Amino acid sequence: MILYEVLRLYPPAIALSRTAHKDVKLGSISLPVGVQLILSVILVHHDVELWGDDAK
Repeated sequence: MILYEVLRLYPPAIALSRTAHKDVKLGSISLPVGVQLILSVILVHHDVELWGDDAK
C-alpha cells in the first residue's frame, strides 16, 4: 500500500493528454473533433475534496 501512496503523491507522469477523434459531449460541455484535453494527474492526486487530509 505504501507504494500506491508514493505513486499518488509523486506520479511518474504529471499529466495525461487525449485528443477527441469525434464530437463529444461531456455533461454540458461540447468538444469538437480535434480538441486536445489535458488532465493534470498531480492536481487530481492532491485534491483535498477527493482525498481529505491525506492529500497534503
